[in-house]
Amino acid sequence: MARQGGGDGAEGVRPGLVGEGRAARRRSRTRDAVLDHLERQRAFVSTTDVLQALAGELPRLSRGTVYRAIRLLEDDGLLDVVMHERGFPLYRRCSRPDRHAHLVCSTCRRVVELDPPAFDVVEAGARAAGCVEVSVAVLVRGVCAACRRPEG
Repeated sequence: MARQGGGDGAEGVRPGLVGEGRAARRRSRTRDAVLDHLERQRAFVSTTDVLQALAGELPRLSRGTVYRAIRLLEDDGLLDVVMHERGFPLYRRCSRPDRHAHLVCSTCRRVVELDPPAFDVVEAGARAAGCVEVSVAVLVRGVCAACRRPEG
């Protein structure tokens, strides 16, 4: 998780602007559409997923525009980012402002937000090993309760 968004996105945001403080920037139809789409998702999605989903609403939307919109929303702290096993990023608007882990169902891709593990302990261990610019992300994969087959 590179950054975490949270709540309804209204905290510290002035009308007509997205983001906080110096990072606040004018709203755009594209960024609003991307953010609205990501808020409706139960799973992390790729830029390709976003592009395909918004093609009807924004027919002239390009892949580059989606990448820029997502990068700006991520920079503003409005999105969570995880890496797919194949190395590409997946995005989601998170509902929790605190640091936390995610469980991704390997069957339906539903995301469950988990209570925060001991991020500070892991970060301290990395620093003790001489690492700098430490970032900890926890992504757990499993089968959610809804997809689990009944035992027996």
